[in-house]
Amino acid sequence: MDTSMGFTPNEGLLMRTRSGDVDPGLLAWLQKQEGWSPEDTDKLLNQESGWRGLSGGVDNMAELFASDHPQCHLAFDLFRYRFQKTLGAYFAILGGLDGIVLSGGVAELNPALCQELLLGLSHLGVELHAESANSNLPISLSSMTSKVQCWVVASDEAAMMLHAVQQQFSNEFSNQPVAD
Repeated sequence: MDTSMGFTPNEGLLMRTRSGDVDPGLLAWLQKQEGWSPEDTDKLLNQESGWRGLSGGVDNMAELFASDHPQCHLAFDLFRYRFQKTLGAYFAILGGLDGIVLSGGVAELNPALCQELLLGLSHLGVELHAESANSNLPISLSSMTSKVQCWVVASDEAAMMLHAVQQQFSNEFSNQPVAD
């Protein structure tokens, strides 16, 4: 099991307000050169960075993706770069990919954005078909000949967490119904 996050969600992917991977030396530099406190640095990395900080205030990924503003393009391009870099790392660790599943609000509401994130990954076995007119989930993004199947699916994180807990502690929950 692996995750793109580390000790905090600041490691890994760029997020709405979080920076994603940052050179640790930057933190010391900001504190020494700019006189920032640890609290100032933490606020910057957790609340004022990410695609919102890069774009000049756009909170919504769909708006960011659709915008013609150069700062929004920069923010989306960096998000896609970090996304693809993370996929490449998992490809290397796993020795290949069987499938890629995109989920959550950003993916579920904008399959075209998902296709854009996956463009240029043919060297990993990802081949996409033309955008589907189907908006009902699940949606296949991959072509019939793609070695890696790519899907946009609906998620129910609360039900999945409950199911995992019930599986882990099956004896304690033996009299409780299993989540759907």
